Amino acid sequence: MKYRYWLVLFLCAVLFGLFYKEAKKDAIDNLNNQKLFIARQAGNAVFAVVERRR
Repeated sequence: MKYRYWLVLFLCAVLFGLFYKEAKKDAIDNLNNQKLFIARQAGNAVFAVVERRR
């Protein structure tokens, strides 16, 4: 009975670790995509200002 408890606890910890790792990767990828989008918008705005001055 004691071993069953430890086995269930271990499996829960492994599953939590797998899901957490995947969620963390997705969150980081999403944040990087948002930053890239904002950087492109800023670059386009700077380019537009420079072009207007010519």
